[in-house]
Amino acid sequence: MRNYYSVETQAHRDGYLMSDIKGRSGYEDGEKLWRELDLPLVLRAGPSEGRASEKKNLSPRPPDEDFLAAWKTFCPSETDARISTDAGRYLCEFILYTSLALAYQAGEDRNVTFFHVPASCLDEDIETGKEVAVALIKALVTSWSEQQHSAF
Repeated sequence: MRNYYSVETQAHRDGYLMSDIKGRSGYEDGEKLWRELDLPLVLRAGPSEGRASEKKNLSPRPPDEDFLAAWKTFCPSETDARISTDAGRYLCEFILYTSLALAYQAGEDRNVTFFHVPASCLDEDIETGKEVAVALIKALVTSWSEQQHSAF
């Protein structure tokens, strides 16, 4: 279990060999279908490809060092917040890829983020987690703001 907060940057199409707690196969329920649909090997947050440009307030993009710096400024002091490239091929990355793939297939912007939290259930840790989640939302808005990034 992670003892820090992290935001995932990408999700992979392949490698879901485990089953969930109900015995559902990650391969059968995801990877096999995604391969048949010829979806990309890796998906990240970002604008849709080939979609007509329209005026938007936010432009989704994968978390980067600028995002991380912004997130940390909004977090309570001493928060261990990180960017991750490995959500794990069990449910977390499966869920992230599923969400990104749905937006990708619909031709919509992939404005999807996956947030990992420490496993503690202590009241003080839950309160900190709430503050870190609000900080994450603020950092996403800052990072995805077109005024901050005029080009992707």
